Amino acid sequence: CRHEQQVNADGGGGEVVGQKRGVLVQVLNGTFTPGLAGDFQLTLEDEGYLRGGEPADAPEKPIVDTIVYFRNDDHAAQNEADAQLLAEDYLSADVPVEKLPRDLQGEDVTDPAADVVVILGEDFEA
Repeated sequence: CRHEQQVNADGGGGEVVGQKRGVLVQVLNGTFTPGLAGDFQLTLEDEGYLRGGEPADAPEKPIVDTIVYFRNDDHAAQNEADAQLLAEDYLSADVPVEKLPRDLQGEDVTDPAADVVVILGEDFEA
């Protein structure tokens, strides 16, 4: 009973925890290294992530710094937590996590199923 009171006291019930399993991710390659997005996508899938779109080239190259975007929809808080966990576990704590900008939301750029979009930059080390 005491534990429940502690959880409620610090609002633990409303806290969003980043997930891996079942998170729909799409990886885009912002470098000129062929196959980079596909390889990283497979690494993530081995860890329980789901393919939220085929790995592809970023619309602009080169991208210097890797970045992780999350879809700002009804599940934005969960998407952001999932994106943050991915960045910290597989990239670096320094990798920025931001809302998916409008110019990357078109179906010709990112798959609408993807909740998290990773754009690998030249700073990415496989």
